[in-house]
Amino acid sequence: MKIFTLILLFLSLLYSDINEQIKNSVQEFLGVQTYQKNKALIELLFKNTNRFIYNNSVRDIEVLSTLKENGLLPIYFKTPQNLEIEFYAKEHELLLIQLLDSTLRTMGYYKYFITESKRDKDYFSFAISMHTEYNIDPTLLKNLLYQRGCVIKNIDKVSQTKWRYEFDVENVKLDSQIIYANQEVKINKPVYPILLNIEDGKQISIYSSNGNHWYPNISLYDKYLNLIKLYQRDKKTKKLKFKFTDSSRYIKIGDLYQMNNLRYGLKINLQGER
Repeated sequence: MKIFTLILLFLSLLYSDINEQIKNSVQEFLGVQTYQKNKALIELLFKNTNRFIYNNSVRDIEVLSTLKENGLLPIYFKTPQNLEIEFYAKEHELLLIQLLDSTLRTMGYYKYFITESKRDKDYFSFAISMHTEYNIDPTLLKNLLYQRGCVIKNIDKVSQTKWRYEFDVENVKLDSQIIYANQEVKINKPVYPILLNIEDGKQISIYSSNGNHWYPNISLYDKYLNLIKLYQRDKKTKKLKFKFTDSSRYIKIGDLYQMNNLRYGLKINLQGER
C-alpha cells in the first residue's frame, strides 16, 4: 500500500512538473500579462501535456504552433521595429547561412543584414537584424526548413523583438535544381548563379549558347557547402567539362563579371552514375 501511494505521489509530482514546464514556455512566448488574461483558454489548449513534452523537455515549436492556431501568438508589431534573430547550430556554418538566406527570401525577408557571427567550441551562430512590421512566423519557418531536412531544436524568446533559434542541419538538402545522370537540361537566361545538385553523376559538361560572352566562374561543393574546387577563367568560353570527386554534391555556375553574359542560356549534361 505504501509503495502504491509513493507511486501515485511521484506521478502527481511529475505531472505537476510537466505542467509547470509548459506554463513557463507559454509565459516566455506570450508574457505574463497576456498569459493571465488568457489563462482559461491556455489551460484548455495545453491540457494534453504529451503533445508538448519530449524527453522531459518542452517542444517549443508545438507550443508556438498551438498559440498561433488559436490566435494567441502576436506576429505583427503595432509599429515597425528593429527585429534581431540569432541562429545557431553545432556545425556546417556555410550550409546554415545559405539555407536560412534562401528560406528567409522565400518568406519575403530581403532587407536584413548580418550583425555578428561567431564560433565557440560547441556552436556556430550568426545574428541578423531588420527593420520590419512583423516577426518571423516560427511555424512557417519550421515547415519550410523541414522540407529541406532541417529541424528546429529549440526556440528562445529574449524579448518581443529578439529571438534565438537552434537547428540540426545534418540532413539538409539545399533548394537547388537536381540534375540526374545522363540527363541534359537547358537553363534559359539565368539571372543569378545556378546551383545544381549533381550527386547522381560523375562529370558534367557545360555548353554556352551562341551569342553569350561567358567568362566561367564555377564552384564545386560538398554536401555541407565546403568548397572543393574553384574554377575561374578570364577568357570567353564555349564549353567546359568537370569531373567530380566522391564528396561532390553541388556545383554553382556563374560568370566572372556579370550574369548578363549568359543571357542566351546554357546547356548542361551530367554523365555517369555513382
